[in-house]
Amino acid sequence: MGFDIGLAAVILLTAVLAHRRHRQLNLAAVAVTTLLVVDAWFDVMTTPRGEAGGLLVALATACFVELPLAVLSLWIALTAGDLTGTGRPHSPGSEDRAHQDSLSDESDRTG
Repeated sequence: MGFDIGLAAVILLTAVLAHRRHRQLNLAAVAVTTLLVVDAWFDVMTTPRGEAGGLLVALATACFVELPLAVLSLWIALTAGDLTGTGRPHSPGSEDRAHQDSLSDESDRTG
């Protein structure tokens, strides 16, 4: 029960960050992805093996709810820079290019 409340809280946080187009959206979305995969694994692994119906429900929930939502959340994490207008958050050399662009803009204005 506590894990599900924590998962719901992180999903809500991710939704708020997406609505605000916050630059930390990708981190929250990665947390949601991780928690959903762990929840699916935990539900399937802790279902008593004597309950065929229970295992079937756990597998169906994992395959048709939790894992697809994890894939969606991963997609949000990977495209968060596009969604927030900040570009790809961890693209190699992005800080260097931005710095070079700002330097060339300054030299254009002073030159």
